[in-house]
Amino acid sequence: MNYFLRKTVFFLLLTLSITSVYAQMNFEKGTWKEVLAKAQKENKPVFVDFYAVWCGPCKFMTKDVFTNPEVADYYNANFLAYKVDAEKEERELVAAARIDAYPSLFYYSPQGQFITKNVGALDAKGFKKFGEGVLTNMKALENLPALKAKYDKNPADNQATNDYLNLLMQAQRFDEAAPIAKKHLANLSEADLAKESSWQLIKQFVKSTESREYKYLVANQKIFFEKYGEDFQRYLLGLVNEKLNEAIQTKSATALTEAKNIYQAVGSMMDASKSKDYFEMEIDLHYLKATQQWAGYFAVANNWIEKYHTNNFQELFDKSMVIAENSTDKTELEKAKIWTEKLLTLNQDALSYVANAVILEKLGNKTDALKNAKIAAGKTEDAELKGFVEAMLKRLGN
Repeated sequence: MNYFLRKTVFFLLLTLSITSVYAQMNFEKGTWKEVLAKAQKENKPVFVDFYAVWCGPCKFMTKDVFTNPEVADYYNANFLAYKVDAEKEERELVAAARIDAYPSLFYYSPQGQFITKNVGALDAKGFKKFGEGVLTNMKALENLPALKAKYDKNPADNQATNDYLNLLMQAQRFDEAAPIAKKHLANLSEADLAKESSWQLIKQFVKSTESREYKYLVANQKIFFEKYGEDFQRYLLGLVNEKLNEAIQTKSATALTEAKNIYQAVGSMMDASKSKDYFEMEIDLHYLKATQQWAGYFAVANNWIEKYHTNNFQELFDKSMVIAENSTDKTELEKAKIWTEKLLTLNQDALSYVANAVILEKLGNKTDALKNAKIAAGKTEDAELKGFVEAMLKRLGN
């Protein structure tokens, strides 16, 4: 290698080394109170990385995102950044933020007021884009007093109302926006409900299946699906989850019926060949399992498999294992045994033999359970499944 080439390579290596050292976000030291004082002095919003030392996605962001040159340049120029070990530091701040998942990426105004957050890791591109959105929203919020005054002056002005509501939602002031949105939607004609501006309000604030807006949406679901596609489906599935959770928590038959009706609406869009009965049974299975009504669960599961899933490996496996874990009724266990035997006709893999072994052990047939467990042990290299089988073999006296 000649002198010029060696010198060039050395220069490139030096450049890369310098880049790796300096291409990183600057995180402030000191207390939250001290960081806020600096933020007010520099008039910069604050990004806070709430992390835990054991959190893998947190380590990914520290290693691969916070060191990205574009990310570092953008955040260093526009934010103060602050790291908080949420299990050890700044207890008052952590409690106020209600941190329960990591990483939690929070943004605060220079005065310490919460702006917005993202829970979960972002890649470099997504993290930079999120920060850009924060600054855009902060700038927009400067117009909030003027838009509120315009709305207060004439609440019947649809454009003024839309502008004000959009800004309140950007600021995540949903409690303030909700009554205004409800009144605004009620005053719109049905023809206006399918418009983009109305849809944004419907998906955020319309939760009742008895509302005019929801009934119109379902009656015209083809229009909404064509215009809003997966966004429309996500909205309906979100309502299904809300109603199903309400039914589970309160044992409400009304909420359960609502969950079924909504699920049938979204399900028919995804697969028009399935009957209403199919979607209702699927909801019933979730509800009965969550409320631990095992006799009811078995009755629905049996009907579900016989009508729709006699050759579905996953359904046969899942339902038989739920019965094995939660039932002591011999009739139910014998039916689950038929399901696991069906598994072996579909696929003679380790899971099929494990399922048979589990049911046979529950029925008291330890000899055949042991045979199936031994076969399963020879068919898997999966560490978790192997551990389960080994524990079973030991329990069965192998």
